[in-house]
Amino acid sequence: MNIFEKSFLPGLSGINTFDFQWKCKEFIAIPNTSRLYDKEWETNGLLIKAANHLVQWTEDQKLKGCKVELFNEPTRTPMVLVEVDGTHANAETFLFYGLFYIVEKTNKFKGHLDKQPHMVGWREGLGAAKPVIEGDKLYGRGSSDDGYSLFAAIATIKACQGLGLPHPRCVITIEADEESDSKDLPYYYDLLKDRIGTPTTMVLILLLLIVNHPQDLFGLWGW
Repeated sequence: MNIFEKSFLPGLSGINTFDFQWKCKEFIAIPNTSRLYDKEWETNGLLIKAANHLVQWTEDQKLKGCKVELFNEPTRTPMVLVEVDGTHANAETFLFYGLFYIVEKTNKFKGHLDKQPHMVGWREGLGAAKPVIEGDKLYGRGSSDDGYSLFAAIATIKACQGLGLPHPRCVITIEADEESDSKDLPYYYDLLKDRIGTPTTMVLILLLLIVNHPQDLFGLWGW
């Protein structure tokens, strides 16, 4: 048993593993491709269905000090905002992209729920909206890039709370437009800037670098 198994996994005892897997599979089964690839995204309700799925699962975890809200502005893709109070006062803000870290101050997690096109070439028995677990791998569109992000973030915070570990204020934003160039993300970040706060550090898991100024992050996408 390694140190991760000894020190971290016990904190996940409060998460129903079967439910965790099942909810991930249910998320994959929603064919919510990004709006760039779905001309009917505003009327078919798939993006909002996926967003509601994540909201409900988050609420079901009953994290201490957790508030979750779904924003669905007209003509814009939805955004999920999760705020979890820190265990200490005067916490600074850390901005995280995608996965998670355990730090001493405040985290911000970002992920996305929209998916790439289904494409062709899936081997027999698999499909973009057909979740399948084989061994320790979960197949289907959204099992990675980036559907895992909220599940991973919430599980991490819940593990800390289950172990009685101090954790920072955590803010999670899950957009629904990333595969379409995140055109709505600046709008929502401006709308929610007072609730998100001012990050002092951003960690981009995707690019494996630490950005100390928010504008540097946006500059990477040309914002």
